[in-house]
Amino acid sequence: MKLNELLKSVAIQTDNETEITDICSDTRRMTEGALFVALSGTQTDGEKYIEEAVQKGAKAVLCTHTPKNISVPCFEVKTPAKDLAKLCACFYAPFPKTAVAVTGTNGKTSTVFFVRQLFEKLGKKSASIGTLGIQSDAYNRYSGMTTTGVVDLSHDLKTLSEKGITHVALEASSHGLHQDRLSCVNFDAAAFTNLTRDHLDYHQTMEAYLEAKALLFTERLKKGGTAVLNADSDVFEQLKTICENKGIKTISYGKNGTDIRLKHQTLFPTYQHLSLNVFGQDYELDFPVAGAFQGMNVLAALGLVIACGENPADVVPLLKEIHSPDGRMELVCQTKEGAGIFVDYAHTPDGIENALKSLRPITKGRLIILFGCGGNRDTGKRPVMGKIADTFADKVIVTDDNPRFEEAEPIRRAILEACPKGVEIANRRTAIRQAVALLEKDDILLLAGKGHEEGQLIQGISHPFNDKHEAVLAVYEKEREPLWTSTEVEKALGVTIENTFKAFGVSIDSRTAQIGDLYINLTDNTDYNKQALQKGAVAVITTVSDESDKRFITVENSMVAFRTLAVFARNRTTAKIIGVTGSSGKTTTKEMLGQVLRTYGSVHLTQGNYNNQLGVPLTLCTLPQKTDFAVIEMGMNHTGEMRDLTNLTHPEFSLITMIGWAHREFFKSLSQIAEAKAEIFEATQKGVILGTECEEIDLLCEKANPLPITFFGKAERADVRFLATKETDSGTVVSVDYFGKPLTYTLSVYGAHFVSNSLAVLAVLNCLGLDEGKAVEVLKNFSAVKGRGQKTEITWQGKKITVVDESYNANPSSMKAALTSFKKIKGTRHIAVLGDMLELGEHAEEMHLELLPYLEGIDKIYTVGPLMQRLFEKLPEWQKGNAVSTASDILSLISFEDGDIVCIKGSNGSYVHKIADTLLKGKK
Repeated sequence: MKLNELLKSVAIQTDNETEITDICSDTRRMTEGALFVALSGTQTDGEKYIEEAVQKGAKAVLCTHTPKNISVPCFEVKTPAKDLAKLCACFYAPFPKTAVAVTGTNGKTSTVFFVRQLFEKLGKKSASIGTLGIQSDAYNRYSGMTTTGVVDLSHDLKTLSEKGITHVALEASSHGLHQDRLSCVNFDAAAFTNLTRDHLDYHQTMEAYLEAKALLFTERLKKGGTAVLNADSDVFEQLKTICENKGIKTISYGKNGTDIRLKHQTLFPTYQHLSLNVFGQDYELDFPVAGAFQGMNVLAALGLVIACGENPADVVPLLKEIHSPDGRMELVCQTKEGAGIFVDYAHTPDGIENALKSLRPITKGRLIILFGCGGNRDTGKRPVMGKIADTFADKVIVTDDNPRFEEAEPIRRAILEACPKGVEIANRRTAIRQAVALLEKDDILLLAGKGHEEGQLIQGISHPFNDKHEAVLAVYEKEREPLWTSTEVEKALGVTIENTFKAFGVSIDSRTAQIGDLYINLTDNTDYNKQALQKGAVAVITTVSDESDKRFITVENSMVAFRTLAVFARNRTTAKIIGVTGSSGKTTTKEMLGQVLRTYGSVHLTQGNYNNQLGVPLTLCTLPQKTDFAVIEMGMNHTGEMRDLTNLTHPEFSLITMIGWAHREFFKSLSQIAEAKAEIFEATQKGVILGTECEEIDLLCEKANPLPITFFGKAERADVRFLATKETDSGTVVSVDYFGKPLTYTLSVYGAHFVSNSLAVLAVLNCLGLDEGKAVEVLKNFSAVKGRGQKTEITWQGKKITVVDESYNANPSSMKAALTSFKKIKGTRHIAVLGDMLELGEHAEEMHLELLPYLEGIDKIYTVGPLMQRLFEKLPEWQKGNAVSTASDILSLISFEDGDIVCIKGSNGSYVHKIADTLLKGKK
């Protein structure tokens, strides 16, 4: 923008047409071509930096006094802060169309968070801006300030607008209002939550504090805007009068509200029941957020959304669907005995009083609070907070908050002087551990003051710290054995670790990392380390060093380190390990075996089908040292892969479920597949379990030699020999010869493949020397795994149908087994939705056509993908449903009837699992 056009926004006339590329008030962030605005702050005077700004490329300057020898145009103004806001509003426009703001001592963060959710659920693209940073589906940024500087705010609003955000809710701090940081925005509506003691180090008096808050209504509201006011506040009448004198429309909320009235509020540990009257209409609803004050905050949010023109009847029911922000009356964990631990940002007298009063009605045992006070802030509130804690809590632990640049001990002493119940524990991490150790049945512990914060500021240095993470870790340490200690990791990897830790999980995906995990970064992307630590990882193993953070464990090759830990875990465990492989049936057999073995002891299983070069090491790394059994699934798609996995695992017994045409594009024959699968025998220690109907059974037996083999199946030589089945309404009754004696049991599922899996399980039990009696009872209640034959009754578009979810993956063998089983389930019509089977190479079309005989007896068939379309074309007309290219097109083409049963099957790459997911969500 040209300088003369930009300066018109602050009523300055000039002919200067210099091109301005940015606006800046901080020389540390100066860019070439910017307009520099010199502000007088609380700690420094911007006019001292004009020369530096020019040296860094400023093309013009706004200030209150023109310095000597200035080499660029300089324009004098009386109110640089207000003018900076006007300049930004002009330069960075457009902003989101609808903007609301919230001010008050407490509740701002939660209220804007609730507003954003309500707008989103009403179909508006929305964002919230405040203490938690910018949060939206389109753009997120953490700033560390409640109200950022006007330049940053303007830039963020412009970015949000460019991202399609139309509605934004901002926190308006008293500092930000007083310093004109929000003067670039005119709000459609603004809310006031409360006014209690805080920030008197800045405002000096409560009167001045209220005056700063009131600026939101007197100066920042648009003409015709609405003020949403807390009718239960002591200053409600003052604010209402101020608004009425300005001609501002008001909405009142609270127990004394006339527009939004809280008739009754019943508190529970994780939610509250609200009885409301909203503009004359009564409502009863459960609000899924704990804390009485959160009930008030959501009413403020409700008022703001209604003030922007939304229909109350549309908005009020949405309160049942929203959740609280991190660190705001958040139940972060519970002990085994039922004690609850809440984290809340309450850091003012009113904040901790409200938090304690909210928790008291739901506390059956003792109410314990742990808190401190921040350094370099209002010192007068310290004894006040101590007295409140002493009055409303049963036990008080006084510790450090953010001492900042102050010595911490005098801060604690000031609190304790007014808190006879207080116990002093200086180190906050130690204090949380000791507080959790004290918890008994039905106690509640409130960790107050830091909420969402990721660090603790001590002598100007920010140390990584998160109350939620520390609370969960304290509970883990009290109740669990760690998977890894820093000492064990040191020993395994041969490295020196400065940070002592206990890890309760292992993660290789920063997106799913959890509190207490040891994160192993298998890439060089440093952002993954940061993400994992933010999610609560206690340490990261990475090739990228960071000497400033002791949680980093630096290695030359993280994949080598990962596998080294896996080997170490395998060598230290006491578990009896069973390796499971096969062309299909691996996961179901693993899950069935796991359910059975749990009746004999503790069990560790491969999660999902995580059975490859990453999955197997991860399964080993997460294997507890003291476990009775481990069932590890191992998959492969090329020669040599199984050898590598079994050399990591060294199973005592290995099981091959079957040999079939999976991954045919990588193998020329079934014998090649069998040889690749048989590599599992090379590191097997005690014995092998094989199905007598396995393709290439002789080759497998030869490869297993000299290990003893236990057989299952239909052949005479089977040790667990199938005799007969009988299908009943409750499942499949199976009769077998079990090592020479008759055995009958019931499976709750239908299908020959499930029967075969159960025979394999019984064979494994015998190898382990376990009695089969308990297994018979477990098999009766076995339920199929999601995506592998799970049967669910749902209502879809008003019709009651049954979904048989076989959607996880597919090859010719598993497809034939699934279709055979599917046809045996009773239903009005049988409908099959079949996706392409992939990785079949040059024989793909032929193998799809081989399914034709298995489709006989199915009423309607729908196909997804080009390979299945060849099959579809061969079907009789009466059987054809439809053939589509992508899974997303299929559901709209199926007209279900009551009693229909639909089977969904296909390879992962055909995405038919998305069809199953949509149906199983119960959408109607």
